[in-house]
Amino acid sequence: METIEDKTVTYKYLCYDHSKFTEKIFNGNPNATKRCRFCGKTLDSSHYTKEAHAISVSLGNTKFFCADECDSCNAWFGRFLESDVVNFFQVFLSLYRITKRNGDDRVIAGRNFDMTMSDKNEFLSDLPLLKIHMRDWKEGELPVTTENGYRTELDLTNKTFVPQNVYKALCKYALSLMPHSVTTRFQPTIDWIKGNKIATELPTLKMAFIDRGRNDPFIKLHFRDSDENTFPFCIVSMIIANCHILYTLPFCMEKSEEINTKEQFKLFADTYIKESETSRVFETVDFSNSNRTGFKVDLDLKFENGATMYKMQKSDDGKSWITSKNQ
Repeated sequence: METIEDKTVTYKYLCYDHSKFTEKIFNGNPNATKRCRFCGKTLDSSHYTKEAHAISVSLGNTKFFCADECDSCNAWFGRFLESDVVNFFQVFLSLYRITKRNGDDRVIAGRNFDMTMSDKNEFLSDLPLLKIHMRDWKEGELPVTTENGYRTELDLTNKTFVPQNVYKALCKYALSLMPHSVTTRFQPTIDWIKGNKIATELPTLKMAFIDRGRNDPFIKLHFRDSDENTFPFCIVSMIIANCHILYTLPFCMEKSEEINTKEQFKLFADTYIKESETSRVFETVDFSNSNRTGFKVDLDLKFENGATMYKMQKSDDGKSWITSKNQ
């Protein structure tokens, strides 16, 4: 129950939590002739030969699938949206040891560094091993020292993404997991995701960074359970690695939502955060930009009890790394 400005609106929700399921979950019937929820074509099983991940496998999803996403749409999403959402979240995917599709550790290669986090600790420790190679540090020079570690800037401007494509991907995940009948309210949203239309302005998102002992994605879809359409019909709470995101799906077919989505979402999000997430600090993020961009990350490395830092340098032949432990 959310109470906002003396008005009451109720939301029902669907929750997709990896920890609650032991097997793959398919949204829809995987063995029937069906209409693809993204292109609208009615197709037989020969057009549904691939398992369509409802949330990208690159984000750690291994259990939730959309049974009525045809192979053509599945390939389109992978080709045009997935790399952008992975590039946006890449540092967090690496730090939370969300591996690549083939199971290999994720290596981040920026302009001034290489980084990987791995469970394969060559120092016979149970702790994961974070390796960072800063290419622009001079011999004998260390980054800014803090009380518990080091602080430095990671330049990721070579791994670009389109912010609006990241928003499209987030909306696609929600559309993949809601009942097929509900997607009819969001046909303009689907047209925006798959078309060449560029929105000049989108609702802002709320994002918080959290401490988390898991790395699988989590998503909860809130659906308004009343005709009070001064509030958004669907609000999504999603966690990717350690990033908690609140967002709404733009372009709902209800007239008032089309006009006032930004204001509606702000009302809901402010109350949701106040009542449910008081320990988390959410920042406002705008993904309206349709230009390809990159960013830099201020990395503050804090060493917990039991963690050890080793200086590493290239061997004389340049083929391996030597650490302070084996020098």
